[in-house]
Amino acid sequence: MNRKSSLNESLNLALEILKRIPRSRYVTVKELHDQLCEAGMSRDIRTLQRIMETLSVQFNIERNDKSKPYGYKIAHGNAVLSVPTMSAHESLLLSLSQQYLSKLLPGNVMASMDGFFLEARYHLSVGTPHQKEKDWLKKVRVVSETLPLLAPTIDLKTVQVITQGLYEDRYLVIEYCNSNDEQKKATVMPLGIAQQGNRLYLVCRFEGYTNERTVAIHRVRLAALSTFNFERPKDFDLEQYDADGRF
Repeated sequence: MNRKSSLNESLNLALEILKRIPRSRYVTVKELHDQLCEAGMSRDIRTLQRIMETLSVQFNIERNDKSKPYGYKIAHGNAVLSVPTMSAHESLLLSLSQQYLSKLLPGNVMASMDGFFLEARYHLSVGTPHQKEKDWLKKVRVVSETLPLLAPTIDLKTVQVITQGLYEDRYLVIEYCNSNDEQKKATVMPLGIAQQGNRLYLVCRFEGYTNERTVAIHRVRLAALSTFNFERPKDFDLEQYDADGRF
């Protein structure tokens, strides 16, 4: 790596860290490390600690060193570091996204956004001036077109594995219970996820077949990522699959 590339990488990393330092609370280096890893920027804890030491001095970032691990936040009225704060509208959008899209986004994407979700909740918390945006969260709701059904139990880790496989175009090995209550195991190509009411469905192709099938995710007992990637079929379109009445 040449010197220019190394400098650009260091600057990009510093900017990504600064974006994740909140004003509302202290964040630890471990939290920053986890968020960066989920965003695809893996660095060891010690490296991030050194960077935070430098940033704290250069940008006058407040550090809570009363106990370990140390926490960092952008102090109110910090004139040295001018990072755009999250607006009330952005906070509202993020809060609604977390509420309604959490099961439709890959686990690593949700984890990398944790700091932003916390900041959004802070901006819409009690005592803030954004009352109209805060009240809006109580004024809207997604409801089912049919009579409400008892929500099935879905294992969060299973959903995270499935969404990761879908996100990375990697085969999945699943153990599931079919409509006849028979335990099955299969290698599948994940092609899409759909939410219908309070149920989630995985659209996939089973190994050795070229047609698509729909598997209720609450019937999946275990899911594991394969080491093999696949090329997404060009003849498959999730919107058309839905329009054809396949759900």
